[in-house]
Amino acid sequence: MTTKTAFSRLLAAVTIACSTALSLETTRAAEVGPPKVGEILEVKDTGGIWYKSTVLKIDGDKRFIHYEGWSDNWNEWVTPDRVRVFAPPNIPTTLGVPVVGEMLDAKDKNGGWYKATVLKVEGDKRFIHYDGYSDSWDEWLGADHVKARGSAAPGGVGTGATAAPKNVERPKKLTYPTTLGTPTIGEVLHARDRQGQWYLATVLQADGDKRFVHFQGWADSNNEWVAADAVKPLTAPEAAAASTRRKLDGWFAKTEIVFFGGAHMKSTHYWFRPDGNVYFGTPPAGLGDDDFAALKKSDPTNCGTYELVGQALTLRKNGGEPEDHTYSPGAGGVMDSNPLSRVYRFKPGSRLEGTWGVNISSNFGGVAAFGAQSWNFHKDGTFEHTTSGGVETTETKGTGGAAPGQAVAQSAAITRGTYDFGGGKLILTAADGRTESHSASATDSMEKPRILNIDGSDLNQTR
Repeated sequence: MTTKTAFSRLLAAVTIACSTALSLETTRAAEVGPPKVGEILEVKDTGGIWYKSTVLKIDGDKRFIHYEGWSDNWNEWVTPDRVRVFAPPNIPTTLGVPVVGEMLDAKDKNGGWYKATVLKVEGDKRFIHYDGYSDSWDEWLGADHVKARGSAAPGGVGTGATAAPKNVERPKKLTYPTTLGTPTIGEVLHARDRQGQWYLATVLQADGDKRFVHFQGWADSNNEWVAADAVKPLTAPEAAAASTRRKLDGWFAKTEIVFFGGAHMKSTHYWFRPDGNVYFGTPPAGLGDDDFAALKKSDPTNCGTYELVGQALTLRKNGGEPEDHTYSPGAGGVMDSNPLSRVYRFKPGSRLEGTWGVNISSNFGGVAAFGAQSWNFHKDGTFEHTTSGGVETTETKGTGGAAPGQAVAQSAAITRGTYDFGGGKLILTAADGRTESHSASATDSMEKPRILNIDGSDLNQTR
């Protein structure tokens, strides 16, 4: 979901900094001694969450640690500011005077109860950290918002219903009320999340006047309990729009920006059929528009189904768990705030004029790797395909004796010949007579495509 506003975070930070309250984190960090192999500590990951960890190696004041319960892929070197003493849990059966380090249940502003740990105290108030959430959710709470683990809440409400339920099934029948009464499973309404933002949501469970909701278009990890003052009904036009079932027909590419050694455009392909089937990826070359049955036999893993109700798009890949997305109509549509573009197959005899290419680079451990390819097509049916790549050093110390910026490996190749299209294929004939086939498609237009997709790689027009 969205993060809290910068102003709210700054105000909270100033309030905490000015407080004379005892800080659990500072105290425990001060108790950490010199690094030792085998010591058990708590380590804060890059998301701000603390985990029990074991020190595997040391280098000066740095520790190479393993997060308990996680694979070795997450092992990493950490600095002293990310470690603190591991303290056995303090889980009181009753609450009295606030104590730093006690573990309890805390109620957020939407009425949901979560496991939490007390970091600071001031009078009868506790500054708590919600276990399993980042530090951005930490907040001060009064006595009426905390209780002992597993006990009845202030006012007599138990924990059973307000604990986040696991493996909740989606309601088979949805309703779209324009007025709200007793909470009902399956009703679609507006719900306010813990950041104060309103979203369309579906009620999965109910307890008294509380609703456990799924925010449409968001992962199940964002499901939460909301109180009666955090929901509101749909208007009549909203209810009509939200309950309308629609079908999609065609091949679409969702374009988004990803960051890997720099910013790159990434396209995710979907082939939607009016009968509710969907293929995840680029359909194989040579497949006709009515050959979905054959595709289910040849590549069932990437076949699935979809349901579009209002703006709620639910995808299921190969009968697996549902993927929730939002969809808004338009020229191609908008999926999860990313534009959708229609993708077309070339007809036999199609001709192109221009250059399409892609550059990829990354930089890790003082070594920069780069690669590029370009396709130059001409209306006379000829083409040139150029590929290149290399590795160079970026740090002062160099790599393998190479000076900074010096290429330590590079390659390039150029292929020329003639081309044709047919059945979703790009058919190339080299100058020596060799032929090869590639899957090929165009985004937005077959005559002057903005993006070519060849063998699953997106190539942007450069000329």
